[in-house]
Amino acid sequence: MHNDYLIELAGSYYRTIYSLPNQGIDIRIGILNPKLEDFCRRMNIQTWAFLTAYNPGSSLVSLQKNNLANTKLQSTIMSKGYNLIEGIGVPDESDQWKPEPSFFIWNIDLEEASNVAVRFGQKAFVYGCTNILPSIIWIQPD
Repeated sequence: MHNDYLIELAGSYYRTIYSLPNQGIDIRIGILNPKLEDFCRRMNIQTWAFLTAYNPGSSLVSLQKNNLANTKLQSTIMSKGYNLIEGIGVPDESDQWKPEPSFFIWNIDLEEASNVAVRFGQKAFVYGCTNILPSIIWIQPD
């Protein structure tokens, strides 16, 4: 049962579109995206993370709790001096999840992004670098 859940969860992450609506960019895992590459070049973005604080532990929680957590995530990111833009994780229609407001964080290294994801109870997040395909980074439980 547990393995089936993890396989289903992984499928949900891979089917999700990680969207930057104001930039007209949709990020998909493992797929080259010339618009994203161009945006990163223009903005001098070497690395990035796409993070949310919604539904920690991949467990559905109330909209109020999700919004509060995401506000705290935004404050945390900004207090560390990172630039960010708002994004949204848009799940596939076949998945149980609803769209999740998220943040595209510029020039954050993998270790720092992982630490932030752990702090906000996330099982995974999306990470990318210049000339590297977007990837899911899984957080190992303690």
